[in-house]
Amino acid sequence: MKKLFTFLITIILIGGNAFAQTWEPVNNSGTSFILYGLSFPSNQNDIGFACGMRYTYDADGVIVKTIDGGDNWTKIWPASGTISGLEGIWFINEQLGFAGGWNNYFIKTTDGGASWTEVSCGTNVFYYVDVVFRDENNGVAAAMMEGETDEAIFITSDGGDTWIPATSGTQVDIQSVCYADDNTLFAVGTGGKVYKSIDGGHNWTVQYSPGGTLVGVDFANASFGVVGAEEYIYTTVDGGETWNTTQTGYEFFFGVKAFENGTAYVAGDDNIYMTTDFGETFLPDHQGAYGEATFYRVRSTSNGNLFASGSGGTILRKTAPIIADFTANPTTVCKDASVAFTDMSSGNVTLWNWTFEGGNPATSTAQNPVVTYNETGIYDVTLEVSDGINFHSITATDMITVDDCTGITENRLPVFTLYPNPGVDLLNIGLQLTKGEAYTIVIRNLPGQTVSYRQGRGSGNGEIVQLNVAELPAGSYIIGITTTSGGTSFRKYIVAKK
Repeated sequence: MKKLFTFLITIILIGGNAFAQTWEPVNNSGTSFILYGLSFPSNQNDIGFACGMRYTYDADGVIVKTIDGGDNWTKIWPASGTISGLEGIWFINEQLGFAGGWNNYFIKTTDGGASWTEVSCGTNVFYYVDVVFRDENNGVAAAMMEGETDEAIFITSDGGDTWIPATSGTQVDIQSVCYADDNTLFAVGTGGKVYKSIDGGHNWTVQYSPGGTLVGVDFANASFGVVGAEEYIYTTVDGGETWNTTQTGYEFFFGVKAFENGTAYVAGDDNIYMTTDFGETFLPDHQGAYGEATFYRVRSTSNGNLFASGSGGTILRKTAPIIADFTANPTTVCKDASVAFTDMSSGNVTLWNWTFEGGNPATSTAQNPVVTYNETGIYDVTLEVSDGINFHSITATDMITVDDCTGITENRLPVFTLYPNPGVDLLNIGLQLTKGEAYTIVIRNLPGQTVSYRQGRGSGNGEIVQLNVAELPAGSYIIGITTTSGGTSFRKYIVAKK
């Protein structure tokens, strides 16, 4: 048992082969055609779809499907004969999907790709290049147009039953489009320009004009985004207000995938590059042999596996690293009370091994155990996770505080909100406190060092506490808030690259 005055929580990480994943070809892609489009329905990891065509110009479209997590892919469309070439595909769920391609060919399936029917999307379309959905109702399709005055973005708000053209701003040929949040979208097109919409895709304005040829775009949220171009990679952490430029060797970066933690992948001719610092640096993550493939899409599954598709029927997969993570609620309890632990690990985790100092039970193999603490003290918690081959463990030092609570009303854990998260310069913390209730806010980096500290008292009308984080290095932090009427609650906060 530790002394009760210990307060600092330290996170210790231990890994074994946890971060050694590489890009590997799948067993069978089901085709030798160029695979331009790639989609995995949300909230599952086994089913995926890819589309493409025989050559780079309209010829013999194809759709392939996997049901085993990407190991093997099978041609599912056309069942016979030939169809127009396809470039974009998106599945809202395992049954409902859309694909678009040449000659204004836009199709829909409601049975997981077993059958497809043509639907009306746009007019005067030369060919569709992309289709994406934010949720089951809202989606957009992007196209190369026949006429110079036609809008090149088409919008649906009823799950693809009907589509309307954008109102303004996309009278250009669009190469790629993505959602940043429910109402914010970005697109890239001819003339070397990045376009932005803040009304769900109806109206667009030029956000950035680096010139050259822009061919890929993806945003993790309204702040962090990546644009792929000819020989260049552009990144932003403030929603497109400012951009960082990375120059590589000569190749086109069609495939782009960004994540909220500052990781992103861009795929081009034979190579895939990766950043883990919001685009400050990009390093090779896959260096293919010359002529291996031109990659056109990078997508991820719910469990974090990555896929890249491209020419010659190439599909590469990078299995998500095993990373242990968890939360506890509450973290301060009275003696003989229970704590619920929730697994937040990433990767293909199949095994969980918990160790609870001072807890009952002392160990558990459940994914989300509940543990009782019968003695006062401050205790560590360790979680080791594995996929049967790789493993990774995390120890939260001094995570659980157990008091005897004699004559004290049961603690009420503080509830708070953080915004924006990720942030760049100013952090807003929303608190609900009684009048005169004291609070302490502590921001720590992952090694456990205190980097910011604030104390105050509640007014009873709701508090918005503002902290300046402009001087903090980009990365992840833990914010702990303690109140006089409760314990301490913790929340993860990300400082984006300045």
